[in-house]
Amino acid sequence: MDQAVNTLAKDARWEGWSKSSFESLQTMACTFGFAHQVPKAVVKCFDVVRKLILHSYFEYEFLDVAFERTLFIFELALKIRYEEICGKRSTGKNSNLRKLIHWASTQGLFEDDETAIQSIRQLRNDMAHPERNKLFGYFSLDGIHKIVEVINELYEGIDLRKSRTQQEAKAESLLDEYLKKGAELELRNFRLIIFKASLLYCDNKVFPPKCYFLFWPIFDPTPRDERVNVCEPIIFSSNYWEFTDDVFRFKSDVDEHEFKLRRITIKENIQKYEKWIKDFEASEFPVRYIINYRIGEIKGCVRRSLLTPKKRCVSGLSPDTTQSY
Repeated sequence: MDQAVNTLAKDARWEGWSKSSFESLQTMACTFGFAHQVPKAVVKCFDVVRKLILHSYFEYEFLDVAFERTLFIFELALKIRYEEICGKRSTGKNSNLRKLIHWASTQGLFEDDETAIQSIRQLRNDMAHPERNKLFGYFSLDGIHKIVEVINELYEGIDLRKSRTQQEAKAESLLDEYLKKGAELELRNFRLIIFKASLLYCDNKVFPPKCYFLFWPIFDPTPRDERVNVCEPIIFSSNYWEFTDDVFRFKSDVDEHEFKLRRITIKENIQKYEKWIKDFEASEFPVRYIINYRIGEIKGCVRRSLLTPKKRCVSGLSPDTTQSY
C-alpha cells in the first residue's frame, strides 16, 4: 500500500536550526542575486530554486533538490556564455562540461583556479549518479551561494579581475610575512595585538579602489566548557593604503581617519604575543580550522555582496514586487 501523504507541516529536521521559520526561509530564498549582465534565461531557471528553498520548510530534502538544480543551471550558464563569446553553440566535445570549464578557465572567466571549478562538475556527477543516499540539507545553501557567485563571475571584466587578483596577492604576501611575529593595530586612541590580517577583497570597479581588510586580535585559546571564544575580527574598508617605513597605513573611506599596523615594540606586548602563539599552536582544540573557516566565510560574504548588486525574487516569495534584472 502506498504511504499516505502527510498534511503539510514543518519538517522536524529543521528543529535546532536558528533560521528555520517560514519567514526566514522566505528571506533566504530572496538573498541570491544575479548581476544584470546574466541572461534572463539563466535567472528564470533559478526561480524554481527559490521556491524549493522556501518549501523546504515542509520537506527538508528540497534543499538538496535546489542544490542539484543549481548545478544544472551552472552548466546552462556556461553554454550560453560560450555561445556569446565564440559566436556559436558548443557542440560535440566542446559541449562536455569538463571541456567548457577548461575553456572558461583559459579565458580568465573564473575567480578561482580550474581545479576548484572542476570540483563543481564532480559534485554534479556525484549527485546525478548517486551510489548511496546523501543529504546535504542546510549546507546546500552554501553550495548554491557559491555557484551563483561563479555564474556572476562569468560576466565580470577580465582585465579588472586580473588587476584585482594581483593587488590582493601582493597585499596578502606582505601581510603574511609581516604578521609572522604578530603586530599592533593602532585604532584612534588604542592598540590591539593582532595575529592575522587579510585583504578580503579589492573592489576596483570604483575609483579610487575600495579594499576590505580583516584584522584578528589575539584571544584566549584555552577551551572553556568545550568551547573557545575566538572573538570577532575587525573589518573595515579603505580607499587608500600603503606600506612604507615598515608600517602599514590605511585611510578609512568613511571618515578618512588613518589606521596603522606596526611591529610590536613594547617588551610586555612582545612577551604577551609569544605566550599567546605558543598556547595557540599547542591547543588541541581546532582553533586554527575555525579561524580559517571564518575568514573564508567572511571573504565569501564580502565578495557576494559586491558581485551581486541586484537581487530578484519570484512572485509570491516576497512582498517586494520588483522584477527587474
